[in-house]
Amino acid sequence: MKNARSLKFVRNECGLYVQYAALPMRVVNGDELEILLITSRRTRRWVIPKGWPIPDMDGPQTAAVEAYEEAGIKGDLLPQPIGSYRYGKHMGAGGDDVPCEVTVFPMRSVTQSKDWPERSKRRLQWFARAQAASQVEEEELADLIVNIPISIA
Repeated sequence: MKNARSLKFVRNECGLYVQYAALPMRVVNGDELEILLITSRRTRRWVIPKGWPIPDMDGPQTAAVEAYEEAGIKGDLLPQPIGSYRYGKHMGAGGDDVPCEVTVFPMRSVTQSKDWPERSKRRLQWFARAQAASQVEEEELADLIVNIPISIA
């Protein structure tokens, strides 16, 4: 499990802070894709599990840790990202938003734990693909959700 001292704040070549995310998905009724969204802790808006790089872990490993800690899920995290999106991360009381770029790794074959570290701090819900895209605020993330090939789920 991570703590504040183990986080690694890294900037990419564009000067954006790097984060990694899991995009949990499942196929229902044979051909309908559903996406798991969680609420953010502070603003309660719908997001996907994501976080800062963890030392000695690559992007998919970090995304897997975040998926478990924030949503209590485990699954098959594909090693190739499906894309990335940008957003402004609020950094505490009175802090400015910092520009982040989130690399997104698809997660399939999802299983849900009964208990997990942030269970009391978040809600989670499965949404049909189009509804999930309409729930997130980040346009680039919505585009990733709408355009993800069902074949990888």
